[in-house]
Amino acid sequence: MPGVNIVTATRSGPGSNAQVVGARYFVVGLAERGPADRAVPVRSLAQFTDVFGDRVSYSYLYDDIRTHFEEGGVEAVVARVVGPAASVATVSLNDRAGSPLATLTVNAANPGAWGVRVQVTIRDGAATGTHDLLVYFDGRLVESFLALGSPAAAVTATAQSAYIRVVNQGSTTTAPNNNGPLRDVPAPGTP
Repeated sequence: MPGVNIVTATRSGPGSNAQVVGARYFVVGLAERGPADRAVPVRSLAQFTDVFGDRVSYSYLYDDIRTHFEEGGVEAVVARVVGPAASVATVSLNDRAGSPLATLTVNAANPGAWGVRVQVTIRDGAATGTHDLLVYFDGRLVESFLALGSPAAAVTATAQSAYIRVVNQGSTTTAPNNNGPLRDVPAPGTP
């Protein structure tokens, strides 16, 4: 076409530091982990991996997000898709009574095989009658919930956790023996 010049080049990031108002990307895809019930805005690749995990071989979502931010994108709104058979990893815990009763159920925060890589440690808290709940992902401490006075406190404390949700099973054992075992809790069961 006369008067039209097409120039191609390889870019390795945004052409300027100015943030473009329309640099928002809406995307749906498969991810290792993350909420499957709502879209989540992320403002960097690091924030994406914190919420949705690392690159997985069965999806291009990570690559799409990386390219978006390398090309100067400001925000991506990500909706995670899971298959119909995806389930949430879970483990039930008994209390410390002589005849143990169910006291807590620890569930992965959202569905997927990633949940079996979560481990929880329960230990006595610094204050009398309390316990600490430490959350590990791939052997790395990722969250600490300290000085929990009851199973109900564990439920409240973990409500916004990126890794787990705790359910109170209503143990009738008196405190502090109703607070869960003093030990490492294995990863939740296979999803």
